[in-house]
Amino acid sequence: MKTILFDFFGVLSTPIYKIIIEKYIPESERAEWMNKLDALDIGDLPEPELVRRTCEKFRTQYDSL
Repeated sequence: MKTILFDFFGVLSTPIYKIIIEKYIPESERAEWMNKLDALDIGDLPEPELVRRTCEKFRTQYDSL
């Protein structure tokens, strides 16, 4: 027997990205970033695009994508 397990919306684990947003993103920008993460969750925003925007926000580079 094989099992495929999905964790949607923090049912099995705490969504760490919310903690990171609260710690590192100014309150005035949090809703925008939560919307980006929601778009990632439902497939409307590709992960490489989110990584690009995040690197842009924090003025850093990530060359592995």
